[in-house]
Amino acid sequence: MNPYRMPKPREGVIFTGHFCVADEKGRIDDSAEGVRLRLTQDYLWISRNLTVPLAAILRVDNLNGKAIGIHFRHEVQDQLQSVWLAARNWLGLRHIGRNLALQHHIEAARRTASPIEELLKHVRDESGDLQLGCEVCGAKPTADAEFGWFFCFGVLPIAGVYRWTPVQQLRCRKHAVRACLVNNLLTGLLGYWGFPGVLVAPYRVWRNVRELNAVYGRSATTTLVSLAIGILLPATLLIALILRVVVR
Repeated sequence: MNPYRMPKPREGVIFTGHFCVADEKGRIDDSAEGVRLRLTQDYLWISRNLTVPLAAILRVDNLNGKAIGIHFRHEVQDQLQSVWLAARNWLGLRHIGRNLALQHHIEAARRTASPIEELLKHVRDESGDLQLGCEVCGAKPTADAEFGWFFCFGVLPIAGVYRWTPVQQLRCRKHAVRACLVNNLLTGLLGYWGFPGVLVAPYRVWRNVRELNAVYGRSATTTLVSLAIGILLPATLLIALILRVVVR
């Protein structure tokens, strides 16, 4: 199991709260989806795409109470990373007390957290290299890739809603292909019901295909099928619907 992408904890939660994603200057990214993080004895679960082992945290910065910066070493990707979080109250203003509480609980939990090597020992081979299996089936080899589906209904900015839901996982090729096909199918069925969906959905479909080809190698058959269910399928359904209305 990837210690940087754990399932959402249901037990042993010592702190939880809704936070917004911010940048290093404390500016909240209103286009990003908020997160309801959960802190346990060994992990800070932020989203299904990111869990931070407490032992991997190098420092926690406090930007005058406006935002909290968590800097950590990502052992799997072998790089330093940072995430900035900021809480808001029910009026939409900065919740400084909640931000400070997050910092306090993280720093307190770090003192008794399990060492990072203990969390990684089950994914190291005999030579000490990290060998993570597919997060779906456990098979190897794997690659880290992100696939998502797109939803759109209505006409923006008049009245409507749209959403892009990406999920990043370590997958074997079999489950990467399956993820690409499923997400493109969902986009094909749900992404074209409005504006800007008719323009954005085809790009999202192509993005999934491009990610699959770039990470796992090109396959003409998979590419054609993925594009067909994400672009040709909704186009065919739309034409059939128009013809049905016209014939009547």
